[in-house]
Amino acid sequence: MPKADHLLGLNTPALDEDPDRPAKKYVEPGMVIFHGVAFLAATIAAGVVLYMLECSETCCTAIVPKEGPAVVPAGHLLLVAIVSGMLGGLIHAISSFTDFAGNRQLLHSWIPWLYLRAPIGALLAVVVYFVLQTRGLSGSCCEQLHTVALSAALTGLFSKQVADKLSDLVDNLFVPSKQPARYDALQRETTTGGTAASAAKEEGYDETIKRVQQLLIQLGFLGQTTSDGKAADDGILDDDTRAAVETFLAAHGVTGDARKQLGDEYTPDFWPLLLDLLESAARP
Repeated sequence: MPKADHLLGLNTPALDEDPDRPAKKYVEPGMVIFHGVAFLAATIAAGVVLYMLECSETCCTAIVPKEGPAVVPAGHLLLVAIVSGMLGGLIHAISSFTDFAGNRQLLHSWIPWLYLRAPIGALLAVVVYFVLQTRGLSGSCCEQLHTVALSAALTGLFSKQVADKLSDLVDNLFVPSKQPARYDALQRETTTGGTAASAAKEEGYDETIKRVQQLLIQLGFLGQTTSDGKAADDGILDDDTRAAVETFLAAHGVTGDARKQLGDEYTPDFWPLLLDLLESAARP
């Protein structure tokens, strides 16, 4: 029978994962604080630099052609775009960081992705800056600065959506004769309907609930029928099943911090770990 400490070993592949993949490794509390301070400091620094660029004397020393409005030097606008893109990327990163850290689901494998939000945002902002230049920037010097800064910051903040739009543009302009076959490519869900894998995952959820119910019945924590007379192992998560799960966990010492570590029915690792516990308890 597994101990409650078994739940602390979350750095293992889930039951439906490829066992050859590296084990999950969650970020330690001390490093969570370190990364949080690093993201906050970088975001503040980018904001200060952007403020200095926006409030510089560029508007006063702008290039004034003989005809037409004043023009901010291209180098200064490009620098504003880069810093704004980094700031937007950092805001995106720190938002994701707080979500995952707050839910105690921050994995080491996602830390590089979070730190790369800033350079990715800056690079995409440069592309958007060139798009703005081709369309022409109008208005006063300050309006030009604000337009570039706002567009670049939004690009960094919503880098995924911007990259998807640019990808659509390239796909429409340069349509390949056939899709190249790439080995070990990541399987991504489509925006309409999802993939067969996502459908299978949804279908497997009911089977998981049914297996949990069967094991709870076998262990005596759940009756054969529910309070309304239906079969208890119908694969539908109801209050009777939830109560039986909590009773089982309490009976096996999964309380306090160990129970919080396990999470709830919406936590990704909850059902695989619960099944592991149930199957271990059901073994003779």
